[in-house]
Amino acid sequence: MAASRLALPTHLTPLTPAGEITVGEPGTYRLVLDTTAPPICTVRLTVPDILLQIISNQTAGSGEAPTLFLTVDHQAPRTKAEVLAKSLVRGTGSPTFKGLLRIAESATGCESYLRHDTLLLGDQARVHSWPALEILNNEVKCSHSATVRTIRDEDLAYIRSRGLTRKQAEEQIITSFFA
Repeated sequence: MAASRLALPTHLTPLTPAGEITVGEPGTYRLVLDTTAPPICTVRLTVPDILLQIISNQTAGSGEAPTLFLTVDHQAPRTKAEVLAKSLVRGTGSPTFKGLLRIAESATGCESYLRHDTLLLGDQARVHSWPALEILNNEVKCSHSATVRTIRDEDLAYIRSRGLTRKQAEEQIITSFFA
């Protein structure tokens, strides 16, 4: 997993995936979204001093097109959130990820980060990624990014020089992608 942009404690209270989640008590929270999560998820941070980390790992095989629409809605001041989303796409898979960080006009002093990384396996693999920001005040720190990459021959050659087969090298790259 990519290094966190927020200073996270070692224990975060887990949240249960649902279509609508309202966090109404100060604290530190983690939400993990996988293939069983609802395709549309909105998390509302309604009181100050909430720190939230969301991790999403999405896979799409040939012919599959899973969708995840995720919104983090900062409704209170001094809330912090980090979204780390990853998509692995094989064959003719074509997932969609839409992530929105929304900061209300009254939510000053917020920090929020959204990152979506995709690893494409196959010439016909595709991804649709839309990270977005909706910021209604100027006293915040927010950013978003999206990256798309493939496994290059150079990546495989380097790992294979350590005695691994091509398949083992690919699996090593996939494992490190989700780490």
